Amino acid sequence: MLEWVQTVGPILFSWPVAIVIALLVLRKPLARLLERFTGEDVQRLKVGGVELERAIDRVERRQDLQAEEIRAIQIGLKGVLTKHELGLLRGLAGPGPMTIRYEPDLYGYLHRLDGLGFIQPHPGRGLFAIEEEHRDDEHLPVAPHERPPFDLKDYVQITDEGRHYLGILNAILRRAEEHR
Repeated sequence: MLEWVQTVGPILFSWPVAIVIALLVLRKPLARLLERFTGEDVQRLKVGGVELERAIDRVERRQDLQAEEIRAIQIGLKGVLTKHELGLLRGLAGPGPMTIRYEPDLYGYLHRLDGLGFIQPHPGRGLFAIEEEHRDDEHLPVAPHERPPFDLKDYVQITDEGRHYLGILNAILRRAEEHR
């Protein structure tokens, strides 16, 4: 048995094998040391015929892809509603009355919010009631900002889905602002 150890031992623990083992074990500290002396992010370390790659490049590519996907989601969420629809939804989510004045496009905004499941008309007081009760306000001999106000919450309410959408949108927009 001693002869086997004397024959195989020097082969297993020869300098080249010892260097390869040391490089494998010490690859991260060696890469950090090289970065420190070169001032550059070391992506590859090649010693002799052995090349060691760090996973930094793959991680950076994955992060770049995720950042692009997040930006696409932000744009998509922001683009679901127009600024007019978003204003109505935010007003309905807020405390107290949602006082507005009639405008010709109001029914279209509310109909779309209803179609998305973000608002729910009150029974007997829904979207048609707004049209019936306030459509003639448009023809009054006053400026649009002087038309009679009414509380939109008397006609519709925000749904849980609408609140959830606003929560997600606000959180994403807040994070986007923090990372600028």
